[in-house]
Amino acid sequence: MKRRFLAILLAAALLCCAIPAAGTMEDTVKYTTLNVGTTTAFNGNFFSSAWGDNIADMDVRMLIHGLSPVCWDNDNGTYVFDEHVVGGKLVTEDADGNLTYILYFDDDLYYSDGTPVTAKDYAFAILLSAAKEMAEAGGGRMDGSSILGFADYDSGAVPYLKGLRLPGGNCLSVTIDAAYRPYFYELAILDVNPVPIDVIAPGCSVTDDGEGAAISGPFTADLLRQTMLAEGTGYMSYPTVTSGPYMLESYSGDKVVLKANPYYKGNKNGNRPTVPQIVFRTVTNESIIGELENETLDLAVRCTRQDTIAAGIELTGRNICGMVNYARNGLSYFAFCCERPAVSDAAVRRAVMLCTDRDRITEAYTGAYGLKADGWYGMGQWMFSRLDGQVEGITTYACDVEEAKKVLEDAGWIAGEDGIRCREIDGETVRLELKLIYPEGNTIADLLDESMTSALKEAGIALTAEAAGMDELLLRYYRIKDRDCDMIYLATNFGVVFDPALTYDPAAGELNNLSSLTDEELYELALDMRKTEPGDLDAYMTKWQAFQAKWTELLPAVPVYSNVYFDFFNTALHEYTMYGNAGWAQAIVDAYLGDRMDQEILEEQTY
Repeated sequence: MKRRFLAILLAAALLCCAIPAAGTMEDTVKYTTLNVGTTTAFNGNFFSSAWGDNIADMDVRMLIHGLSPVCWDNDNGTYVFDEHVVGGKLVTEDADGNLTYILYFDDDLYYSDGTPVTAKDYAFAILLSAAKEMAEAGGGRMDGSSILGFADYDSGAVPYLKGLRLPGGNCLSVTIDAAYRPYFYELAILDVNPVPIDVIAPGCSVTDDGEGAAISGPFTADLLRQTMLAEGTGYMSYPTVTSGPYMLESYSGDKVVLKANPYYKGNKNGNRPTVPQIVFRTVTNESIIGELENETLDLAVRCTRQDTIAAGIELTGRNICGMVNYARNGLSYFAFCCERPAVSDAAVRRAVMLCTDRDRITEAYTGAYGLKADGWYGMGQWMFSRLDGQVEGITTYACDVEEAKKVLEDAGWIAGEDGIRCREIDGETVRLELKLIYPEGNTIADLLDESMTSALKEAGIALTAEAAGMDELLLRYYRIKDRDCDMIYLATNFGVVFDPALTYDPAAGELNNLSSLTDEELYELALDMRKTEPGDLDAYMTKWQAFQAKWTELLPAVPVYSNVYFDFFNTALHEYTMYGNAGWAQAIVDAYLGDRMDQEILEEQTY
């Protein structure tokens, strides 16, 4: 449901988008390739987020992996079973409160090479994501504590996972531990795509001896490094056998070529891809609309800069392209690296927030198409929309240098002769000399002095800003490489499941706790939010606001803005429709290429 504040914002955007009358375009073009442009550089993690994530990688991932037994229902804001994957199911609860889902998979599910997808492939996907060998190979692990028996499996007390069973036939049984219940997003535990064990772990198999499922054979971290991370062939960046609507043909750093998967059964709507080939590549903000006009691009996705949007709207007004817009399910922010002495102090983080002119950044980057963010949320999240954008109980911060000085002085940060404040921490003198890294080519470089650096200097904090390639930036952000910086500027899009409990779990490993902030109360609030009965929206909303209130007090990051995304597309692309904030990688499966649309049809599709 679109709420009032978002409707007003989008209506204002669309006032600029009125399409003048025009005649039918006479030229008719049939396409076999869709050229898609993104301004986000690929990181190359097309299999999983275990080695880091970015939204362009997630696009590719969504296109080439599929057949999850559950899918997100945008209309009702919940997970539902995909009847094109699961032919039957049985749900039982034992006397201890453990809940078992028994899933009967259809027999007509196949990988892109024509080999059958079986229940064992789903079991392997779960075991792989939670395997210690993943961490030993340098990646992250899924928290498997939702599944019965995970503690014993994780400790090595038993070689099998008790709550994961292969009862026989093409059937999978997953038991959710009573201690993990209630869980608001309960069916999300079953949101898993099949993974081919013969490709990832050749010589291994998934077995069930009657006690639980296990990986048998020579399954080691070294094997995963070879099959998943080998340069030029590793499954992480070059997944050859996949289960989604498209399959990877090539990847060359800034370009991904995808072909329709002939063995794909169909998405939740029963649709299979009709666009034979997709070329997905990185382009600049400055060139993306020009390429659309020149038809070297057919689809420009997630445009956010106001000058880019204005140029795209101008093309729309001339009937050269169509347009859709949708609220972003995320935000841009300055992440703190709280393991660093200076920013480990919440007073310093608050002072940085007070010295950041977020209104200026928001206006400069998004114009009328964004809102300043005051918490850890995005405009497209159902929680934010349900509240009409009015999140109660949070701490809001204006740009106020004098208040920043007071906060630092009250915390014992004393200005030296050079104006830089310092304080003794753990027996060492720490100076407020902070280092920020940001993505190369990002507009923030032109805004830092007027929106942050000068005010910080006045408050007694020195800031050095350094551009970094996206690969390098993400390696540091995800703590795969040592962090020699105090802050990182980037943006994120949340998944449909908002569950920050693992992020702030004091026992979580470095690859999960990216901010390195440890606070027991914040963790408990996140955990309480998770432990909401499925369907109890009011209770979840109350807990979500309590979490946001504590988050804005501690400030693991400086939230900057959330915004409206605009996609501009060639008029030969029909039925390109966004459901909620699904994104182009989902929408393209329901779309098709044909004759150029005339004015009347284009107006119906443009919103």
